[in-house]
Amino acid sequence: MISIRRAKLKDIPTIMQFMEDHWLHGYALANNRAFFEWQFVHDGKVNIWIGIDDEIGKLYAIQSFIVYRYVDNPDLSGSVWLAIKSPDPTLAFNIQDALWQEMKPRTVPSPGLRPDAVKAFSLLGHTITKMDHYYRLADIENYKIALIKEKNIPPATNTGYCLAPIYTLEEVKNIIPERQLIESTPSKDYEYIQWRYFNHPIFEYEIWKITNPDSVAEGVLITRNEQANGAKSCKIVDFYGNPKLLGKITYALDCIIDDRHYEYIDIYSYGIPTDIYESAGLTMCDASSPNIIPNYFQPYSPQNSDIMLVKPDLPDTILFRGDSDQDKPRLLE
Repeated sequence: MISIRRAKLKDIPTIMQFMEDHWLHGYALANNRAFFEWQFVHDGKVNIWIGIDDEIGKLYAIQSFIVYRYVDNPDLSGSVWLAIKSPDPTLAFNIQDALWQEMKPRTVPSPGLRPDAVKAFSLLGHTITKMDHYYRLADIENYKIALIKEKNIPPATNTGYCLAPIYTLEEVKNIIPERQLIESTPSKDYEYIQWRYFNHPIFEYEIWKITNPDSVAEGVLITRNEQANGAKSCKIVDFYGNPKLLGKITYALDCIIDDRHYEYIDIYSYGIPTDIYESAGLTMCDASSPNIIPNYFQPYSPQNSDIMLVKPDLPDTILFRGDSDQDKPRLLE
């Protein structure tokens, strides 16, 4: 008989093997226990609900999730949601319901829906939307990562806003009040920032302060490099501050592109007015765009990718590719 329950530490090897067998062969979360525990274990509790026949030890479904702040009624983001054929055709939804009933989340924005999840949520009456994808090209002759048919690099005005690296959470605290993080949607705190970006067990993130013309820091930008075909690109992964700041840093981004020899810098977001990007000289990209700005690098996949999600139920939701698990190691290297 299938039981639905929160996973225990003893279930982790079974869950990892389930991911390896049914999600993605070579999947990093299925082959690196330390990474798995960093992602899903907090204070001895596993942030995964499972549908399992405990008598025979057969796992049929999992719903993993990420907690933005460990409080009552937290904001969550779904992660790996997977079910195989079982005696219960509604098992995937039943484990999700069990999770919601116990955790009682305020909201669950979950970017990164696979096509089967898009279909499932659509059938349940949810509105499906996608993140906006914008990029800024380097002015070079040959692109080895991006595939460029229509080269367009609008001029960037030097607004006096600059980017400078920061290295500790204390520096973040001096720029972004924790109350601002808590009152955002999703609601986060300093513990989340420390865990997500400073303590990542595999990826190395760069954290930047955004300073105004008077050299006062007003925001925080988080980026990560990607490499393929002997070239480099840069992903903007997350941002904290007034969204209007994103429209003032194009010249500073161009300086980083030149200094680091990036082919491009790109950003995925939801809830940021698109005119902020377009007025700043960034170019929109989606699955139908003539230029290809790859999102996946494990392995390198030269295609445009839309990041799909259920339309958030709270109107002030702002998301970036660092939310949920959209910026994660995919394959074990």
